[in-house]
Amino acid sequence: MRGLSSAWSVGAVCIASLLAVPSLTVLGSLSQPSSDVWVHLWRTQLLELIANTLAIAVWARTSASLWSAAAPALDRRRRSPPRPPTRARHEEMLCFRS
Repeated sequence: MRGLSSAWSVGAVCIASLLAVPSLTVLGSLSQPSSDVWVHLWRTQLLELIANTLAIAVWARTSASLWSAAAPALDRRRRSPPRPPTRARHEEMLCFRS
């Protein structure tokens, strides 16, 4: 079991590293700014990209909250014992036995 947990950890670190590359590239470019690039981004796309990023973050947080709130109810429904048959269903089952 320990080996499986370690494999998951390595996989998670690899995926997180790949996802961090664009952000780290932008942060690295801030240390060596080329004013033309940032002026162009500010005038054309930067505000829209920031707004989209914030909207995705809010959506992700909201959906995670909704799923975490619904999870106990879904789990309870899945694990609840089967209900006993109603009287009509019980009589119907008895008719088929004979």
